[in-house]
Amino acid sequence: MFVDSIDKIFTSYVQGVCRSPVLYKGRTLTPKPPRISSGLFRGFDCPENCAGCCPRFSLDYLPFENRPDSSHIQEREILVNDKLFTIFSDLQDDHTDHFCRYVDKSTGRCKIHGLQPFSCDFELIRFCIFKNKDRPNVLNQRKFGRGWSFLRPDGKRGALCKLHPATSTSISGVVRKLTRLFQ
Repeated sequence: MFVDSIDKIFTSYVQGVCRSPVLYKGRTLTPKPPRISSGLFRGFDCPENCAGCCPRFSLDYLPFENRPDSSHIQEREILVNDKLFTIFSDLQDDHTDHFCRYVDKSTGRCKIHGLQPFSCDFELIRFCIFKNKDRPNVLNQRKFGRGWSFLRPDGKRGALCKLHPATSTSISGVVRKLTRLFQ
């Protein structure tokens, strides 16, 4: 099953912070002022042998971003506001494994960490998009709501991520991620 992470990027991240309506795949994403949760700047640890949030989905990069040197990454275009934009993606459509091709299954670690695609970089930041027009969207950092169901390379279930109080490192990491979103 093909999961295009660009859909998540637009219907969650972009919709959570856009200042004007965005037309994506025939749907108008309507802006609302976001509310920033006090938990946004928390840090987290990603323990070995988890990879629960690393199933196979498209790995997407903006044209100017560093990305792995891989023949799997191809240029493609997406239509936003009736304009074509170029991105680079590894659609991972050439294998059927549950996990991303870059997961080292012996350690549960990412083999391209530091060059991770947009969606991977944003874990555990959450954009809560509410349909009620009077309720603001909320920007937060939290664990997965269904983390208990995530498959790990050892065959067990349950995400192992741990949140901790904000530090200067976690704050700068969130700022870096949000800067990437606004580019």
